[in-house]
Parts: sequence; C-alpha cells; structure tokens
Amino acid sequence: MSEQAYDEVIAPALLELANKCEELGLAFVARVDWDSGYGVTQKNVEHADIGMKLTQLAAHSKGNIDLLCMEAMRRFDCSQSAILGPHQQRQQDR
Repeated sequence: MSEQAYDEVIAPALLELANKCEELGLAFVARVDWDSGYGVTQKNVEHADIGMKLTQLAAHSKGNIDLLCMEAMRRFDCSQSAILGPHQQRQQDR
C-alpha cells in the first residue's frame, strides 16, 4: 500500500469511524503501516483509561520501546512498576 492510498481511502474511513466513536463518548486509536511510513487516527483519548493512552503512545513510538517507556514515565505514575519504577532507576545508577 502506498501513502497515497492510505490518504485517499483508509484515512477518511478511519476518521469517519473515529468521529462516530467520539459522538458515542468512545476513545479511538488506529495505526496503519505501509512500506515507507505510517498513519495514526485518534479521537477522544484525553479522557480515556490508561490502556488507551498507552495504545496511543505505542502508535506514535515508531516501534521504539525506549521511546514508549520514556513517554510512559513522563506521563504516568510508574512508581509501582517493577520495570519502570524508581527502584529500577536506583539499580541502574549503581
């Protein structure tokens, strides 16, 4: 698939669905990949639960787990996380 096909066919269909979800008070995140890039359609994520917010971050992280984790640590309380919590940072500093 080409970016042009995404722009002309897929993105408008996703936006229509995202708008319907928003009308119903639902959050929506979709990511579509093609050979040379990707597109993300999202609506109503700001009031969604953490699962949807993590989905949004993942959709924008370009497959980079470090970027995903760093953004999660910036935006959420990760103090109870076994992986991202503050005790892990202290161990890395040793």
